[in-house]
Amino acid sequence: MRSALVPAIAAALLAGGPAAGAVEQPDLAVTVDRSHVRTGLGRQFVIRSEVVRSSSLGAGEDVIVHLNVFSLRPDAYVDPEDWSSERTRYIHVPGGGAVTSVWRLRAVNHGLFAVYITAVPAAAGGAHPVSSPVVIASVASRRTLDTGGVIPLAVGVPSVLLALTLAARRLRRRAA
Repeated sequence: MRSALVPAIAAALLAGGPAAGAVEQPDLAVTVDRSHVRTGLGRQFVIRSEVVRSSSLGAGEDVIVHLNVFSLRPDAYVDPEDWSSERTRYIHVPGGGAVTSVWRLRAVNHGLFAVYITAVPAAAGGAHPVSSPVVIASVASRRTLDTGGVIPLAVGVPSVLLALTLAARRLRRRAA
């Protein structure tokens, strides 16, 4: 199959057009405001994307934009819904215009992750998705002595008991 694709692609390149059956790039582009973000486990961060429609013809079109997250390492499981509760949006991009979206994410895994935005015309009709460049999210692990809120209890309860014991002794001495 691979050998059959090579002549078709070469012919398309020489002819200056797409290969037979190929879908042409829509007049949409997706950009993001950064290429890298460094954050810590459990912290929130923001990525801004912009969907641009290059054609000024017509009134514009409705576009579906979607936030995607995946790990760059095989040892991390990623559930994108944990990273952001609002991952799909329906927007209207006017002809020759642009729409900016703000994506709020929370880093729920440590490691290296790729975040990108994909856009597809709502009336796709054969058009393929267009994706932004990848934003590399570098998430540092958080080391803590207080796993699950144990330290305040471990220090607080004995301290309160000691204070009550000392107060009871003083009261007994004054009464005697």
